[in-house]
Amino acid sequence: MRVLSIGLDSRVADADSEGHAVRWAREISRLVDEYVIIVETHARTSPVSLANNVMVYPVPASKWSFSVKGRLLARRIHKARPFDVCTAEDPIRAGLSAALFSRRTGVPLNIENHSRHINNPHWIHQRFHHRYYNRIARWVVRRADTIRIYSPAQEQALLDLGIARERICAIPAPAPNPYPPMDQAGARASLGLPPTGRIVLTAGRMVPTKNIDTLLRAFHRLPDLYTRENVHLVLAGDGISRSGWEALSRQLDMAERVSWLGQVPESVMPALYQAADVFITTSKDETGPRTVLEAFAAGCPVIATPDVGAVHFGILHNGVTGWVVKPCDIGGFSGAIREALDALPEAREKAKVGQSRLERYSYTDIARQVVDLWQKTAA
Repeated sequence: MRVLSIGLDSRVADADSEGHAVRWAREISRLVDEYVIIVETHARTSPVSLANNVMVYPVPASKWSFSVKGRLLARRIHKARPFDVCTAEDPIRAGLSAALFSRRTGVPLNIENHSRHINNPHWIHQRFHHRYYNRIARWVVRRADTIRIYSPAQEQALLDLGIARERICAIPAPAPNPYPPMDQAGARASLGLPPTGRIVLTAGRMVPTKNIDTLLRAFHRLPDLYTRENVHLVLAGDGISRSGWEALSRQLDMAERVSWLGQVPESVMPALYQAADVFITTSKDETGPRTVLEAFAAGCPVIATPDVGAVHFGILHNGVTGWVVKPCDIGGFSGAIREALDALPEAREKAKVGQSRLERYSYTDIARQVVDLWQKTAA
């Protein structure tokens, strides 16, 4: 089977990387005849070979031009060697390019959907262009032969669009293997983090859906822990909402207790998880995030929201392997942080149970499920 993938994660073009995107592409390469990846980039680079049957074509383009440029390149490659199936990593920009290619060539189309953005009023009203993105996403998923979702929580929005249930398949994100253990003090020293006290960590893009204002307000409710346990909040990532959230931390008079690391390389993240005492995500609309799985791989206690795939697939179970809190429950997040830090040995035991459940969702197993879905799409 020859597979065309259209995506936005330019890290897949770094053949020397050991990160998720490259590892995933190489895992897929073992299961298909040929895997061609067209990816949006911001700089002109040459095609990259990741394996004998995997080629990455970086396309320098703006957000609005990638859909056209990616489609045109896909058609040229397809004309020389036809594809059996086309997949896109999101239903908006990559999805539009893939859907236009599929409509022109007749190649069966699979769309991946990582979020709960479709017809979500909260997301639509966050930014002006989201209303146009929502229209694109609805148009794209209706034309897909199959749709991969990352959590059953995403299914209803698609059913409401009239999409048949049999076209929808829930497959979680692949989980990393447990990371080699690091001494916490050594991990902190390597990252320039406080050598003593407790660290609460969050990581990801600094965009509205991450709901970091709720995390900051929850952290603000723990002043006694500041002095008793010397607790520090560490945020890794960057994005359009960062400056506003930094201002909020100053307004709450806790700037000295909050560290903003900016973008952290994937290779550094295992050390960062192991430097932390608790990992937390307060995201409103995400269903995947790999950060939850990575925290478990590091043995770090996890607090997350109900719609993440780790909850629906049984990795994160409230009170058993971590804590599950509704996205806007400030008091609930404060309580979970306090409970975890007040009984860290027990919290770490919970995380170990969660870590043991990752083996059911290895890269090999998830890649097989995804390729099976592509074969169903192409049939």
